[in-house]
Amino acid sequence: MKIDIDVVINRTWKEVAKNIETTLKKNGLPLDQLQKRVKSFTTKAEKDLMKVMDKDLPQMLKKFKKEKQSLEKMVESTIQDEIKKAKKFIDEHKKELNKLQDRVEKYAQKTSKSTNAAKKKAKKVAKKATKKKTTKKKATKKVAKKTTKKTTKKKTAKKKA
Repeated sequence: MKIDIDVVINRTWKEVAKNIETTLKKNGLPLDQLQKRVKSFTTKAEKDLMKVMDKDLPQMLKKFKKEKQSLEKMVESTIQDEIKKAKKFIDEHKKELNKLQDRVEKYAQKTSKSTNAAKKKAKKVAKKATKKKTTKKKATKKVAKKTTKKTTKKKTAKKKA
């Protein structure tokens, strides 16, 4: 059951009007006089409120400005502190990263040297293998020649020794 606010306000307003009329009749005050009193009361209340607001408004503005400045200072100092912490953190990790980078580079150089050396050795071995194949052919020919020469040289070699 939802009651409409406008209806409630109208009812209460009518009740207030009836109460005012009955009290005026009992006290013998005319309605015009009461209206003048209410009007003067409202104007006085309005003037008093305006005076208070006029005094309070600049004071409130000053307070707001001070609060704003203090908050800005606090935020700025907090931000600066956080920036310093972040820079410090970055610097520390930058040093660590540089050390790691140096280690990686040294390791990469060692591995590249070893791979290069292995490649060079493999090339040398391949070259030697091809040379050995060619030298073996020559060696067989020399061996045949040496065998014939050896017999004669052996006798002379024994004399020298």
